[in-house]
Amino acid sequence: MLEHRGDFPFHCTAIADGTRRIEPGSDVAFVALPSVGGAFEARFVTRIAPLGVATADPPT
Repeated sequence: MLEHRGDFPFHCTAIADGTRRIEPGSDVAFVALPSVGGAFEARFVTRIAPLGVATADPPT
């Protein structure tokens, strides 16, 4: 796993949870894959929360 600080291009349809929105400045995990033009873009983008912060309600 590599750490990248800064901007990395992605299309909103690449957000894994289907919401098409991640707040600017959020920490995310993603897979870098070549796009149609050959440049790399983020795919399977998933927001990650700091340790101890839940991202969704736990199952009951």
